[in-house]
Amino acid sequence: MHGILAVFVVFLPLLATDFLGQGQPWFCKYICPEGTLFAGLPLVLSNVSLRGAIGWLFRWKVVILAVCMLGAVLYYRPFCKYLCPLGAVYSLFNGIAFYRYEVDEDKCTGCGKCRQVCGMDIPVWKEPNSPECIRCGACLQACEQGAVHRCRYGRCTDKKQKKG
Repeated sequence: MHGILAVFVVFLPLLATDFLGQGQPWFCKYICPEGTLFAGLPLVLSNVSLRGAIGWLFRWKVVILAVCMLGAVLYYRPFCKYLCPLGAVYSLFNGIAFYRYEVDEDKCTGCGKCRQVCGMDIPVWKEPNSPECIRCGACLQACEQGAVHRCRYGRCTDKKQKKG
């Protein structure tokens, strides 16, 4: 994911430029299947004359789309986890995000229920703000001990206040 971000979003557009100094949208052109799904396939299916113009790039993008769709049957969010450069950017900032998770070590039993429900397979009790975390909140609901808390701007909002 970080390699795709570095190569297709940063370096190729900077280094492989035309005579005006502009780069191409390499990621969108060669990897991202969204345009194929929402524009390419509908156009090709509805316009017979376009079918003769299909080339290797369109076929390549259909293969990527098919792999992502089949992968979604087996894995949670495979495109986001393995290909999406935006996910790579977000992961770089998870450790310093204003919206964080905190684990109360006094309450945590290490049962692993948070990891069982986590689509990204994160051991929340060890690494609550993992770069892989998408902040879906499934771990919050799964924790029977109430050890996982949502924190914003340094304040844990769902942590029960202790009566003194």
